[in-house]
Amino acid sequence: MPDPVAVRQLIPTFHVRDVEKAADWYRDKMGWEVQFVGAPDYAAVKIGGQVLHLAQWQKAGAMPPCQAYVLLAGGVDDYAARLAGRGVKPYHGPVDQPYGLREFNVRDLDGNYLHIGQSIAPR
Repeated sequence: MPDPVAVRQLIPTFHVRDVEKAADWYRDKMGWEVQFVGAPDYAAVKIGGQVLHLAQWQKAGAMPPCQAYVLLAGGVDDYAARLAGRGVKPYHGPVDQPYGLREFNVRDLDGNYLHIGQSIAPR
């Protein structure tokens, strides 16, 4: 049984090597708004009212990638084209998926995965 606690927001967090560079990349390449930069170890970026936090990786060794899905109301092909115009090349898509989404995928400066899509009629 679900807990009856009232949740206002769930905020995913990506690990990054440099929060200022990462926030700038999301602003300049992805077209997102920088909400705040608490350098050297924390920042937040925003698109369409949704927030993604960026946290400085604090451990030695390899940084495992994080991932998030950005579900658009529409315009996935236009957004992919705008990103390509800013030098962000999708490594997959946009393509229609049999599970009812048209999507593409990009990786940020630190190798984190962003899956970006919109709903379509399932095949």
